[in-house]
Amino acid sequence: MVRIPLGGGAEDSHFREIEEGWDIVLGNPPYLQIPKGDIPSETFPFSEGKDKGKQNLYKVFVEHGYNLVTQDSGVFCLITQSSIMCDLSSSHTRELLLTQTSIKQCVEFPKIAPTKEGQVFKTALQGTCILLCTKATPLKSHSFKLSINNDKTTISKLCFESIKQDSILSFYPHRFEIPLIKQGEMALIQKIKHDKVLLGSMLEGTLQGNINTTKLKQIQSHSPTNILIIKGENCHRYYQDSQMMYGIENNELILKALKNNKDKNIITTQNITGTTDTFRIHANFVESKNTNFVFLDSVNISYSRNSSEAKFIVGLLNSKLLDWLFRKTSTNNHVNKYELEDLPIPKITASNQRIADSIIALSDEILALKAQDSSADTSHLEVQIDNLVYALYGLSEEEIHIMQGR
Repeated sequence: MVRIPLGGGAEDSHFREIEEGWDIVLGNPPYLQIPKGDIPSETFPFSEGKDKGKQNLYKVFVEHGYNLVTQDSGVFCLITQSSIMCDLSSSHTRELLLTQTSIKQCVEFPKIAPTKEGQVFKTALQGTCILLCTKATPLKSHSFKLSINNDKTTISKLCFESIKQDSILSFYPHRFEIPLIKQGEMALIQKIKHDKVLLGSMLEGTLQGNINTTKLKQIQSHSPTNILIIKGENCHRYYQDSQMMYGIENNELILKALKNNKDKNIITTQNITGTTDTFRIHANFVESKNTNFVFLDSVNISYSRNSSEAKFIVGLLNSKLLDWLFRKTSTNNHVNKYELEDLPIPKITASNQRIADSIIALSDEILALKAQDSSADTSHLEVQIDNLVYALYGLSEEEIHIMQGR
């Protein structure tokens, strides 16, 4: 094994002669965070210069592999965290891969294999993936192979989906996500996203809660008041439970939050849900006209323009279709507001207004039933919404079967 420093250091004189780059670079970067600024952004303009947040060292190694290999023919292959595929903090490292390299192959292994025997790394607490790239500007027609949900039992029989590299830039232009898709699913994603509006454009605004959870002691009352504090675990699909806390009246933070929420049509979603949970998105409609609510930052709150549109959006967010689509670009347990804002929503026209109205009516019925009894079985109504959403997005029976994994 040859240790190659990250630049600006004590390279062995033996390697100083290699000026045109290496033909092949292989690596298994450490899963380690370092402070931003420790790495020169001039040498690493994507992973250090453009990516935001904490610096995960594996991203620097990806760009280092790119820097080391020869132009047009050099190949680099690294085992990294699977967050390289979708996480916000890796957006511009992906931009480098998608715009400056021809990706050949990406093989993903989730954090937990279906069986103990299939676990790839016994001690790794992260999902992983193997990236294989050539340092060559991709042609418009270039496609690469992607295989997901692998373990030790599938390594010898990988199942690939072919993805046109340029299509990712078209369908994920802001964060350049490499979607977690199986064979046959890319065309379905393209259909779902085609000619839609983004959810964020339909909203008056979104917040990750009104108040940071670290401020809870400052705002919580230990005796009943007229103010209710809501955290993520209180927010469910179509209802809000009664295990809420009370807020201190006339507290400055609470008064500011109440002013923001007053007379609003609020859609709540949990900010954290397990990646293997039955549903990733837990959406509910909250009218704050007669109740004083404030939300901690474990709740995403979206302000809708009116109650009918809020109920329509809640029905879509709780549907199997958008839950399926959301999972395709989610590699951690956060349900971030920017991910929700980017979900594609069909334009409502005279031709599909009846479908939209039916979704609103069913959502309203479920909300009413859950308000009376949160344990009420509304699954038959939710199935009706799922079918209406499939119709709204124009999916065929075959496409529905692909989505359902049949």
